[in-house]
Amino acid sequence: MLLISIMRFGRKREGQEIDRSQFLSSYPVKNPVVITRSEEGGLVKLEVPMQKPSRWVSLLFSPPDKKIIKLDALGTFVWQRCDGAHTVQNIIDDISSQYKLTKAEAAVSLSEFMKDLAKKGLIAFIIAGTASGQSAGEKGVNEKAQGEKAEGGEAVSAGEGSGA
Repeated sequence: MLLISIMRFGRKREGQEIDRSQFLSSYPVKNPVVITRSEEGGLVKLEVPMQKPSRWVSLLFSPPDKKIIKLDALGTFVWQRCDGAHTVQNIIDDISSQYKLTKAEAAVSLSEFMKDLAKKGLIAFIIAGTASGQSAGEKGVNEKAQGEKAEGGEAVSAGEGSGA
């Protein structure tokens, strides 16, 4: 399932919405085609491969083969936690304590930043599926206790419906 989801980075699935609780309990993951480079001061630079232009465009112009995105300290902090091991809520808690923000301020900032990353196809969200006979909340508690967060999950490549 994850392999199929990776191919969907940056593509919005029609009719798929996630609510706030699903967003907060989702696990953001980096797109594996994005190369992460460390810079001076511990900041991160992302190298995103660009699509090959048509032959005619290549003859007329010399388009870049990659796009460079430099992250600031907070962006680097978040990027390092988009590893499939931290939920969005974990990241909000980390931002709140590290940067002395209220949880509401951290949630708004993180939500907007993650929506931007998702729209650019840089991250996706793994959302745990629900088993029959269990509510989403019960399944989330059971999965966390058993360490099965990604089993039966699916990745959503856009932050639609996050509402955080």
